Amino acid sequence: MTKRNVPDPFQPELPFGSPQTHFRGLPWFKNIEKTEPTSCPHCHQPTNVYRRPISAIVARTLIKLYYLDQRDPEKPWHHIKELYRDRGDWAKLKFFGLIEEAANDNVKKKTSGLWKITEAGRNFVLGKIHLPKYALVRWNSELIGFAGNAVTIRICVEAKNQFSYDKLMNEGIVFVD
Repeated sequence: MTKRNVPDPFQPELPFGSPQTHFRGLPWFKNIEKTEPTSCPHCHQPTNVYRRPISAIVARTLIKLYYLDQRDPEKPWHHIKELYRDRGDWAKLKFFGLIEEAANDNVKKKTSGLWKITEAGRNFVLGKIHLPKYALVRWNSELIGFAGNAVTIRICVEAKNQFSYDKLMNEGIVFVD
């Protein structure tokens, strides 16, 4: 809202009510409903808010990056092709502060493709911290908040019985070779 209680169409209010807490300086809503798609009245771009979770495959890939980092701490940056062969889901981890992308010096490329694990990423892999289940993201990858109950790496990895956290952590050296 602007000073005169007129909605600002470029910064619409979040339709989830008041946040219960904050994470990384942004609101963390515990319970949210799925919202209906909307468009900006001026530019007609979608203003949808998408819930982006950490999937089991992406969590497994974060564990792989953790082991690569442990194996060779002098080489903090790893190309995405070493880590993940699927779509862009991997980059969702940046919303949670678990990975960081290297600067891109090549104007012919959209991104550098190089990533490193952050201290928060290491702590998440080791089960030392919990994260919100969802990052709330607009259509242009603008992070606007978080939602859902707190999750651990174990909950993410073992979702839908895809992987065993204990097996991944115990066989980590074989996992990256």
